[in-house]
Amino acid sequence: MPRISADLIRIAMRKKHPSLTMIYTALVFLSLHWAVVIYINSSYLGVFANQTIISALYFIGSLFSLLFFFFAPHILQKIGNYKLTILCTFLEFIAVVGMGFSTNIYSASFFFILHFVQMPLLLFCLDVFIEALIGTKEKETGAKRGLYLSLLSLATAFGPLFTGHLLLKESVELSFVYFISTLFLLPFLYIIIRYFKQFRDTTYTRLSLKSMLKTFRKKKDVRSIVLISFHLQLFFTWMVIYAPLYLAHEVGFTLSEVGLIFFVGLMAYVLSEYPIGIIADKYIGEKEMMACGFVLLAITTSWYAFLLSAPIGFWMCAVFATRVGASLVEATSESYFFKHAQSNDTDAIALFRATRPLSSLIGAVLGGIALLYIEFNLLFILLAFLMIPGLFLTLTLKDTK
Repeated sequence: MPRISADLIRIAMRKKHPSLTMIYTALVFLSLHWAVVIYINSSYLGVFANQTIISALYFIGSLFSLLFFFFAPHILQKIGNYKLTILCTFLEFIAVVGMGFSTNIYSASFFFILHFVQMPLLLFCLDVFIEALIGTKEKETGAKRGLYLSLLSLATAFGPLFTGHLLLKESVELSFVYFISTLFLLPFLYIIIRYFKQFRDTTYTRLSLKSMLKTFRKKKDVRSIVLISFHLQLFFTWMVIYAPLYLAHEVGFTLSEVGLIFFVGLMAYVLSEYPIGIIADKYIGEKEMMACGFVLLAITTSWYAFLLSAPIGFWMCAVFATRVGASLVEATSESYFFKHAQSNDTDAIALFRATRPLSSLIGAVLGGIALLYIEFNLLFILLAFLMIPGLFLTLTLKDTK
């Protein structure tokens, strides 16, 4: 997805010019909406289906997300980013309300897949709006991306905590949480309508798979950072799908306790990603911290397999430690990529953004197949080993310092 110049946005929004703070605010509301349900989706689906079917639903959702991602520039060219954002928001509202009302696997599956597809598209649309206001100056890219990720993480951290608090009440059912999450869409929608209605779209370059593969093959640093992003997104995929199921069904925590565990763990992003971005800009660059992140990810993810009877405090420490590793990789990979990508590097940007739906697709298949042959706890040993190639990919990067 090509980035849009800051000058274009300033001209297009002369009457209602959004500040960076307002754009971040919209992102926070969208993140809160998403975070309230993201770690209970697999438990919600578990009411209707087993782990194999749940993996299949995540696979189908990821496949549709990937397909829509490649068609997004064509859709943007037809209706524009503002209208696409509004459309996706309404579809997301319908999807989440539908999940709340579902009473069988068929309706639950349909609305879940609709929800799963809309969220990446909404984040994709926001990217069009915000890329001109963050990461445009190379020396500030790490700090701006780090702040963006920290705010996103702060909202994401409070989502599970809020959900866990709701579920402490015996009168509150799991489906009610989905109705609550829709409330966060309302201020998000207001900000988009209020500040982006006059947004003028640039010309969007339609993605070419052949051109993307050529870029992937010929540009070594692009290839490495895309594969690094894929490994990180694979970690996120398994943590979203399987960690809540593991903690609730295998370890035996209540959903409110699971929410508290993830709140503590996700605070690692809030505390670390912005400082990591500043350090990457001013001191040691991205490569060293990225490598340390993968080492920490591999070690701490394996702990999950051995903590079956551990108290909740140990689990908080384990989840927090994995997220410190993920913070190191996420903040530095974002900073590294946007220091090297230019606004006309459409193929490189598309490859980088495609890692999220692609990793979800492959992760759901891989996890579902693995659970047919190994015990649930060993899934995290496998994930730990899958992080090791990321370390070696990091060592192939040309450092920015």
